[in-house]
Amino acid sequence: MCVDRPGAPHLRFAALCHDLGKALTPRRLWPKHHGHDAAGVPITKAMCNRLKVSRQFEETAVMATALHMKVRLAPDLLGLRLCL
Repeated sequence: MCVDRPGAPHLRFAALCHDLGKALTPRRLWPKHHGHDAAGVPITKAMCNRLKVSRQFEETAVMATALHMKVRLAPDLLGLRLCL
């Protein structure tokens, strides 16, 4: 999917925010960042509040942050069978 469309700035903003939780990973656990999706939600909300972004931007960014690690489950959730 290409988000380089004039009508999708909220998607570009969400893409910038989705990994903010990695900043909370202790150095001793690097390069892994387990749980960064859930850890990033409060950071994303705080940043959206501070920047006073629109509701659409905030909701999209929070959703992307919280769910981006679950994308791999989409085929199962949709009942699709992928042939790889």
